[in-house]
Amino acid sequence: SLSEEEPREFSSGLMEVLPSDQSLSSSDDESLSEEMASLSEEEQERAIKRRKTDEGYEATFKDPTREEVTIYKETENLFKSSLFSLQLTELLKEARPDTSKTASIENVLKSLKNVLLSIPSQEVNPTQMKKEFPGIPLTQTSDKVSFTFSAPEEINLVGSYQLNTQSKAALNLDVAVVIPRKILKKSDFHSHIYFDKRALYLAVIAKALQKSETIHTVEFHAFRGDVHKPVLSLKPFSTVGKKADKKVSRFVVNIFPVLDQLQFPAQKLLPTKGNAKPTESGDGVPSPHYNNALAEDMMMNRHLQLIHSCTSKSANLRDSIVLFKVWLHQRGFITSRSDTFSGFLMSMLLVHLLQQGQLHYNMSPYDIFSSTMRYLLNFKWLETGIFMNQDGANKNDIKLDAQLQAAYTKAFPVVFVDPSGRVNLASRMTKYSFEAFHHEVTLTVSWIQKVHGDCFHKIFSVPSEFALKYDTLLTIDSQSTFKSASSPVSFHNDETSVDEAEVISLLARGYTDRIVLISSYTPIVAPWSLSEAHPTPKKKLTIGMTYSQEESRRLVDKGPAAENKEALAQYRALWGDNVEVRRFRGGEILACVVWTKFTDSVESRHKIISAMGEHLLKRHFPVFFASEMDVESEKAHKTVTFFNSQLDAYALSDPREFMDSPADPVSLSAHGIISEKWSELSKFLQNLRELPLAIHTVDNVSSVFRYTEPNPPHPHPLLSSSRRVDPDSCSLYVPVIEGFIQLVSSGSWPSTLEAVAAVKAAFYLAISKSLKKQFQIQSNATFDHLDVFFSGYVFRFRIFYPREVLLASPGHMSELSEFEMNQILNPQGEEDGLDAVRGSFSKSPLYKPLVARRFHTSLIHGFHLRFPSFGPCVRIALRWLSAHMFDHQVEEELVELLVAAVYSGSDGLPYEAPSHYFVGFLRFLRLLGTWGWHDEPVIIDFDGDFKADDYRTIQDSYDKIRESPEGKTRALFVGHSRDFKSIWTDEKPTIAVWEKIVDYANQTYKIVAEHLLPLPLNTPQGKKQIQNVTWNSLFHTPLDHFDVVIRLNPHALPRFQDKHGREIASKSELKQFKDAQKKFAKLKDVKNLHGNTATGLLVDFDPSEAFFKELQTRFGDLGTFFMNKRGSVIGLVFNPTRFFLNPTFRPVTSLNTFAITKKTTEETSLAGLVPNVFSVIAEMQTMGEGLVSKIE
Repeated sequence: SLSEEEPREFSSGLMEVLPSDQSLSSSDDESLSEEMASLSEEEQERAIKRRKTDEGYEATFKDPTREEVTIYKETENLFKSSLFSLQLTELLKEARPDTSKTASIENVLKSLKNVLLSIPSQEVNPTQMKKEFPGIPLTQTSDKVSFTFSAPEEINLVGSYQLNTQSKAALNLDVAVVIPRKILKKSDFHSHIYFDKRALYLAVIAKALQKSETIHTVEFHAFRGDVHKPVLSLKPFSTVGKKADKKVSRFVVNIFPVLDQLQFPAQKLLPTKGNAKPTESGDGVPSPHYNNALAEDMMMNRHLQLIHSCTSKSANLRDSIVLFKVWLHQRGFITSRSDTFSGFLMSMLLVHLLQQGQLHYNMSPYDIFSSTMRYLLNFKWLETGIFMNQDGANKNDIKLDAQLQAAYTKAFPVVFVDPSGRVNLASRMTKYSFEAFHHEVTLTVSWIQKVHGDCFHKIFSVPSEFALKYDTLLTIDSQSTFKSASSPVSFHNDETSVDEAEVISLLARGYTDRIVLISSYTPIVAPWSLSEAHPTPKKKLTIGMTYSQEESRRLVDKGPAAENKEALAQYRALWGDNVEVRRFRGGEILACVVWTKFTDSVESRHKIISAMGEHLLKRHFPVFFASEMDVESEKAHKTVTFFNSQLDAYALSDPREFMDSPADPVSLSAHGIISEKWSELSKFLQNLRELPLAIHTVDNVSSVFRYTEPNPPHPHPLLSSSRRVDPDSCSLYVPVIEGFIQLVSSGSWPSTLEAVAAVKAAFYLAISKSLKKQFQIQSNATFDHLDVFFSGYVFRFRIFYPREVLLASPGHMSELSEFEMNQILNPQGEEDGLDAVRGSFSKSPLYKPLVARRFHTSLIHGFHLRFPSFGPCVRIALRWLSAHMFDHQVEEELVELLVAAVYSGSDGLPYEAPSHYFVGFLRFLRLLGTWGWHDEPVIIDFDGDFKADDYRTIQDSYDKIRESPEGKTRALFVGHSRDFKSIWTDEKPTIAVWEKIVDYANQTYKIVAEHLLPLPLNTPQGKKQIQNVTWNSLFHTPLDHFDVVIRLNPHALPRFQDKHGREIASKSELKQFKDAQKKFAKLKDVKNLHGNTATGLLVDFDPSEAFFKELQTRFGDLGTFFMNKRGSVIGLVFNPTRFFLNPTFRPVTSLNTFAITKKTTEETSLAGLVPNVFSVIAEMQTMGEGLVSKIE
């Protein structure tokens, strides 16, 4: 709490900023009255007006109250940002339900109480009830579970509604009904008898409530996912009237059967007792989860009283619980899931921390939130557990001595024992579900500790999705069912199912440090009606795994030392015949497992994880693979699936296709092999003699060097003496790999653009001659560039002369010094007074191709080295956009930046950087579909070292551009430390195109997500869930949304023979291509072909590209053209505004139009012109003669 002196110190600071002639002392009135007497009437009026102004000034700048001072200090010291403080305040307002509109639900509760108390006594026969209501989850129907029903002894309103800690995420009203003691016998805690009677008791209540006019539906709901421990879920009406006119309330009423605290002996329900399946001689195998599930029904009211005793003392504590519930809900920790960290568990943790003095009642809600998060981060919960304080006031409590604490720690992986010593509040949590929770805590604390950036959305606003959280998902879809100790009643009732904890533990032991997180996905069990069968145990297990960036791709797993016989035997039992003993570099002789299958390709090593998992599961759980054939359809059915290599064909290239000798060992990716060739050629260039100016640097600006090129060029057999001419591999399209040559500095360059271009052309000729003379390397010099033919590739070089960019920029800044020019070329330069010049320089038409691309390539290349899966992820994103015909609508550099936003954590999504391209691509789709592109810039912090000023600079640049006429047409803004103006979005995409891309992204993600995660099978959505996805279908686009479809002849398309081009082709197009391919078979009979074909090849020539550009030039005003560079279709979407009547006649715009006339009584006049679609199509056909097959 603040001291009395602090407000005074704060207010004195405010006094210092007041004008010297202004005073807030109490003597103002006396001094003013004396002065007024000596003033004239006019002067008195002015003085009165001035006094009124002073009073308003005084009211504005009066001393802050204690509450205001607290808010100021929290904003400065705790929130780090006033925006964060405002967002949190608004969140607390929006998260709470409006309690002023709950009168109707309170009437429902009164009616419910009357119905429950009026239910008559009756005999309950389990066989008859099960026949009448199949939805009752019973384990037995013997006479042991028969009883005489009596109305509840007590009816209490419990839960967050009663505590005033409810959030809108779960509008539930929890009602606890106390089962009369006479219904249960002393021994009913054995053999599921209590749980069966509990379900039957609820069924009788449900039968009575179905007749109530205030209740819309009555359903069973699984308590924490346990089907055999149901609660009643009621949806009441919120209005009174005819049933057809009534509205269903937003609230859901849940009825929980509970017991008196003394119903069963506490000693009989300790974790060491076996009550689930007792033997004749006494207790059976200890059943701690079963016992705990029963004991928690006896302690529910006491837990509520404990929480209420704390929340009633502090409104801030209640607000903090609401904050935690919002955070838990956004992280996916929903109470209806079995192994989740629930809101109730968090409330009890806050009570415990208050008792321990870790928290205080006068702390603000966010202070409680952040302090608790740090406690969770640092406390070793799994090792020590939590045992709440016992005051000794209740004689029925069990003393938590060291022996009992050890029993709890042994029985449960996560221990949080209540003050009674009888209930482990965290009994349903597994080790792996707690580690997943702790991982979310770690991420949240890292965002809290940031002193800049907007982390509020990541913490409280954006939901975390299981499909996006993990690098790889493993699904096991077998005939076996899975059980979990997090559903204790169902667990102990099923002996034939596989324990999912054993499966996860096996994988965790095998993967060791290759993965940093592993957890299973628990689908929500949807409510079910009494008239339908209750949900059966799940037959599909989904496991998520997060890779280690450093360790996941290693080829060798080291085991114990060879002389350790016991450890070696255990290691062999785990891995079987895969274990071998090797001597390592340090002289150690260790057991190990070597994954030699994946030595052929560096980028394919991500599949080691799936190979390890399949080996472990086949060895230890052969039952998963016993039914590889579907009994009904007699078709192969893959039961174990890793979602990590389905898109390899779109992301990876076989490096052996790029090597001089396929028999050589592979140590690089395809892009790495090409980069090595580039390095070799660069050394040749830098060693050239007889040049007027020596070559200073050789820079690669190709996407191949950035490792993001989806189709890296194969070495052409006609350009490589080491390769045989094969018609199947002889590509008709010869791509180029672009780069820049920068010469040493010289003052002899001319001062006009034309003269500079001529000098550069002379240098191209000189370099070409020197390459031929010194190193016998073929090249082709043109006026614009130099093509060098080396090792089967074509490297295209242009000379980079920095002053040329200045000459082409507005203002003609050729008078700048060499130092000033270098400062301008450095986008991260310090304040040097050249900001205005730098802004003009960036507007140069040569800035983007010559300067920006060099910086961008260097940045992305380094980023890929940090995240090896970044390059493959970009390739899939580019391939996806290309498949949907957006090749010419989006800059590939923009796609790279958007994927970099995903990997750098700048995408607004609450995850850490992905380690696998598959989940990276899904997050890329999610980014496209969820970001507010029209209202918010994407600011990428590549190195994680952005300061508040960096964010502010880019934000100011964004605001300035948005206010300009140019900004009105921009679809998005992506800035980073080397680009404050988002140069890769200044020309394209258009707003309409980007909205289409966003829509495609949402549809694609929806299809994939529904396939990856199982939905509740007892829902219509679950029954219709997509069971199999043809991944190629994600890369096919419909053509029905185009107004005009131009089909091209496949045999005239040099890129069509690319395998990715053929994947999107129709059968007829493939046949035409194969017929055309035969024409090139004669190439293998031509002798001496390698010696003189290099300079004669058509390099970087694609007639479809040229045709597309002509169409855009000629008809670009009519609409937007779309094309896949490797496809055979061009689509056109008309601009609707071009079909409005244009009353102005101009010869230039009147081509391919027809006139609309209007008739009057006197004459016929021109109303306007509209495009003549048929004339346009005819002209397109003429332009593409020999290339166009047909136009639809």
